[in-house]
Amino acid sequence: MKTPEKMKPDANLVLDVKLGTAGKHIDARYRSVCKAGGIELDHNHRSVVLDYSAKEIHDQDGGMDLELEDVAPDSFLPAVIPTDREALTEAEIMGLLWSVDANFHREPGAIRENTGAGGNPRHGNTVTWLNKTELERKLGQMMRKLRSHRITDAGRSTCMNVRIIFSAVGGMGSGTMYWFSRYGVRRCAHQDKVDSKIVLSVLLRGNLPVTHPEKARINEALTLMYLRAISTRMYVCPATGTVVRPPDQIYLSSSLNNHGGIATLDELLLHEAECQHRWYHTPAGALCRARMCDMAAGEFDAWQDPLAGCTTSTTDISLDRRRILTFCTYEATSLLIGQIVADGDPENALKASTRLIRTAGLVENENDSTLTGRILHPEGIGHGNIEVAAKARVTDQTEGLHNWRLAEALLEAVDGVRSNDILTNDEPLMRDEAKRLYAGAERAFDDFIDHALKGPGRLDEAYRTCSQVKTAVEDSQEALSTKINYLQDLSVPHEQTLGEAQEQVEQTHGFFRRLLNHPLARRLASSIEESGKILISYDLQQLACRIAEQEVLTPLINHIVKQQNWLTSTFHELHEVVNTCQGLAEQTADRAISRSLGLPLVNRSYLEQFWADHIDAAGGRTKFARTLCELFLRDHKTFAVLTQQSGQEGNDLLQAFCMGLFRPKVDKLEVLAEFLRLYPGEQNVKRVLQQLVNQSEGRVLTEGEVDRSIVWLKAANVPSVEYVAWAKTILEQIDRKAGKWEVAVNPDPERFTLIQMRSQISVTPLIKRLGFRDTPADWKLLIEHAVDPFSAIGVGPRPNQRQVKRVFAKGIAAGLIREENGGAYLTLSGGESALLGSKPDAVLQALRANFRWLVYIESTFGHELVVHEEKLLAALQDMATTVAAENGSEHFYALVDSKAIEECVTQCGLLIPRSRRIKYALDHGVFPDDLEQIA
Repeated sequence: MKTPEKMKPDANLVLDVKLGTAGKHIDARYRSVCKAGGIELDHNHRSVVLDYSAKEIHDQDGGMDLELEDVAPDSFLPAVIPTDREALTEAEIMGLLWSVDANFHREPGAIRENTGAGGNPRHGNTVTWLNKTELERKLGQMMRKLRSHRITDAGRSTCMNVRIIFSAVGGMGSGTMYWFSRYGVRRCAHQDKVDSKIVLSVLLRGNLPVTHPEKARINEALTLMYLRAISTRMYVCPATGTVVRPPDQIYLSSSLNNHGGIATLDELLLHEAECQHRWYHTPAGALCRARMCDMAAGEFDAWQDPLAGCTTSTTDISLDRRRILTFCTYEATSLLIGQIVADGDPENALKASTRLIRTAGLVENENDSTLTGRILHPEGIGHGNIEVAAKARVTDQTEGLHNWRLAEALLEAVDGVRSNDILTNDEPLMRDEAKRLYAGAERAFDDFIDHALKGPGRLDEAYRTCSQVKTAVEDSQEALSTKINYLQDLSVPHEQTLGEAQEQVEQTHGFFRRLLNHPLARRLASSIEESGKILISYDLQQLACRIAEQEVLTPLINHIVKQQNWLTSTFHELHEVVNTCQGLAEQTADRAISRSLGLPLVNRSYLEQFWADHIDAAGGRTKFARTLCELFLRDHKTFAVLTQQSGQEGNDLLQAFCMGLFRPKVDKLEVLAEFLRLYPGEQNVKRVLQQLVNQSEGRVLTEGEVDRSIVWLKAANVPSVEYVAWAKTILEQIDRKAGKWEVAVNPDPERFTLIQMRSQISVTPLIKRLGFRDTPADWKLLIEHAVDPFSAIGVGPRPNQRQVKRVFAKGIAAGLIREENGGAYLTLSGGESALLGSKPDAVLQALRANFRWLVYIESTFGHELVVHEEKLLAALQDMATTVAAENGSEHFYALVDSKAIEECVTQCGLLIPRSRRIKYALDHGVFPDDLEQIA
């Protein structure tokens, strides 16, 4: 019967518990990858991040090409140990410090700094116990938030994937993992009636460099040994005596797989983030999840070594369209601005300056008095000649007079015009005319600059024109000064003539005397009139020169200098834009994406070819530059908009314009089309895809699996439906592993992704590669660092004879192995008995071949050491006495030798300090009685 849709448990709810710095960084990258892909995580995805600090360490070289953010406040949990002795002493009394040394709360070194676990898993585990109330509250809160977005039947639990993500080599992640995977998650899920599926994602070192290699080796070994032990489903909790339930899945990931490595930790963290994103948020990932039932769960090899590990990996062919667009934008911006500031035509500048000077009437030299001439013809008198008007006033004042009266009147009239009329009447008119001249010249000059901003290369011409106009105006200034001096020199004889005439007029008195000298009076009047009018003309011309300099030329030079400075600054800024864009284009082309996996199609060669093809299609660099200018002017009418805004606003406007030109072309690019274009030929395509398939075959370096039949989940995301059949066919051709490739359409034109997942991985080879020996020295080293010391010194699968005898001795001491009816029997956790054998060799061989029994015996022995220490030690002593007296039964004690018992006693001596602290915590109710039952 088909389950109604409403009744189906929702397996899409995901709660990530990310532990330690590595977990925090994976969280940052995961959120960034999802954000870049437009994935909204709020409704079906929650995270809890436990670390010392919420701050994210950003990529120093930008190689990840991601914008990493700090952990969200509602997701972050601080992983700190109290610094005050009083709080630690109280925690010690409560039994919460059971995993660390008895004097931890008294050691100044242990509480000197609030730095999380400091690479010590025991400290990390202590953090969780000290903060378990807050941790449970946060976990429960996140579970309820997830549930609130799903409709379920009353009383029916909600299916939720809880991923516990951590690095095995650090102290925080590998230490806090114990509490979260065994206690915290399951207790919260039980309280909130959530059907939780716990998935451990364990990051291994591989061959990556680390700050403390020995710490990393120890921590990783301890994590793997513990996971191997509990995966037997027969590992007895030292504290409670109940069998520990393992996580539902254990994902292993490192920098190495069988076909190549990841070069840096950042790359590995990004790979994990991308893997999670594609697993949960792409169609290929959904196909793999739907086929998870095909993967064997809880399998064991012939020696009962649990094949509990899974591994998954992903790789892709990527087309970074944003990088293409950015590169072309910078190149186009550089080209556009370069065209704007290109060298202009000197001839055009000369013609423009000549035209400006003539149009504005700024010419003044010995041959041309256009400037002063215009001032001497002011608008106030209808542009008449102000000299003629001034001279006419002299004539008007002396009309009808003769002889001496005429001479006297002329002297008075000339003096009145020169000393009063010119200042009060003529000078204001001349200054108004000069101001109008200046306003017209300034307007013409500014109009020319504005016009220059409407064409490429004209800024340079405008600057040249400014310089030439400024030179011409300065020449006019010099000409005016020369003219004033010249007029002053010309005025001297006429001033003398007036002075002499003034004396003669004043010396000639009396009626008869004057009557007799009428001819003299007439001569004097003629001289006075001639010289006076000449002086009036000279005065007005000198005044015109001074006004021209004051009201026209000097302010115009200042305005030109201001415009020159603006043009110089604009040139400098625009040249800086060119240099900056060229530099950014180089950076974009040279940027090395820190990715060991996958095939990024976009590199320097690709970008340069893309740009070159575009230039060729546009008719060449020069033509394209002109086209850019024309299009910009079409949209904005003038280049002045670039100078009228702040530097950043101008840059944004430029980049928006250039980006808009390329975006339609770049948006049409599609990853597989580009891949097939760049790698023509079937053999080239297969060669590349074979490398990608190899890269995505998990992230664990496995060995000894030549004859094993391994089930693989294999899926690919293609950007469009037209590539589905092609991808499926070619992947099946190059990949002969078991399992069929599933191909799904994920409408991401920038990526063709592969995902592969396999299970049935033993961690035993990984542990062996870490190089620990079965010696008291290494027992001591591991116990000193282990959260769970009993799993740390257990034997592995296929133990040697000495190790089997030691385990056999532990089984006898713990009361698990007994002799009955001529055979040796092992009592299991449910009370049932398993026959080990009737002959000594068969008994040991049966134990050696069943790693699960070995784990059960050793872990039960550990529990007995916790709860019945004296009884266990007495049993070992009795066994030693019996073996020494050689009175043992042929079928029983004959299998135990003094060396095995001695090693048991040695291990007990190393374990007792830890077992007593566990017993103390157990007596104080730290471990709940229903711990494993609720699991």
